[in-house]
Amino acid sequence: MKNTIKIVQYQNEIDKLAKVDVSVLEGHLSYSEQAIIGAFESSDRKIKAGIINTLLNGFLGGLFISIGYIAALYAIQGITTTGIKQVIFGIIFPVGLLLVTFLGGGIYTSHCVGFINAATGHANPWLFVRNLLLIFLGNFIGCLFAAVIIYYAAVFGHQTTTDLNSFAGQTMNMIQHKIGSIGEALAHGQAVTGSDMGITFLNSLMSGIFCNILVAATLYVTYFSKSPTASILCIFFVLLAFCISGFQHVVANSFIFWMNVLMLGTTMFGTEVLSGSSVGYFAGFNLLPAFIGNFLGGAIIIPTVAYFIAHKKVVATAVNLKKENYASKIKILQLKAGFAEIIDNNFVLDQTKFNNAISNVQLPVKKHWFVKKTKN
Repeated sequence: MKNTIKIVQYQNEIDKLAKVDVSVLEGHLSYSEQAIIGAFESSDRKIKAGIINTLLNGFLGGLFISIGYIAALYAIQGITTTGIKQVIFGIIFPVGLLLVTFLGGGIYTSHCVGFINAATGHANPWLFVRNLLLIFLGNFIGCLFAAVIIYYAAVFGHQTTTDLNSFAGQTMNMIQHKIGSIGEALAHGQAVTGSDMGITFLNSLMSGIFCNILVAATLYVTYFSKSPTASILCIFFVLLAFCISGFQHVVANSFIFWMNVLMLGTTMFGTEVLSGSSVGYFAGFNLLPAFIGNFLGGAIIIPTVAYFIAHKKVVATAVNLKKENYASKIKILQLKAGFAEIIDNNFVLDQTKFNNAISNVQLPVKKHWFVKKTKN
């Protein structure tokens, strides 16, 4: 009986939503509107994904991002000219994000876009927060997995951490670069000042904002066209701009963080070795501000502007998504209640049995806790 009551309740919700005018979606959609609606629908699926699914996608995303980073570090070995180095890095690194886009996986930066779904009441805020944290956890573990493998493949036993012609040297250089003024102080045995910490935190925060303005935009450009070639080219050039600029991406930086942990005690580009304190500095003055900055750029700035650009069409899309969600829940309940079965991969409903069951359903009366009592 409980299943039948739920079915009736869900059907009532569908009937209410059916009264909402969604004809705005029937007209021509511009490239930007297709992109905005596609990103909204994608975010809706990510928010509704299960715990295990989200963790596994996060792991895969972290692994792929790390692979892109590893390939890029190999590609820039021996290059000292900053501009050329950044361009080559930018050409190679997007491989990781392209793998995520077309092969599978998820990353924290693109999951941030779902904030607008939750903030506007079109998705469960708790599920958004839960899956956002889970995807980052999966990313973090995936980066650790990649870091351990490459450490023992290319760093362990190689006394080349100060040689830019080696992978180990480029990695050490990147570790120092990621913690800015703090890295310089640690490398030369100097005391880390409050100014060093403040500057590094602010740099990472602001860089993180710009990072996810660009990276989150790749979720939108994925859906602006039905042509995979067009999507790949657009994603590539957006990511190229991000990489050349050197903005702080918390997931990519997580790979370097784990390399920092694994390379403790090795020689830095200075007079000192990489100390244990560098781990705390990296977490507190790179990962944390990048995490916040990525959220601000990819959850607040881009999605909010995009939402208001195509507000009516996004709302209509949300209505359709809710109707589809209720319809799928009804089918599941019909199967559980024995009103339907799967025959040769087809959903077959016993309409007579179902109609008889719901005709006798009386919905429970909702309690009104704050009804003002009237005096006789």
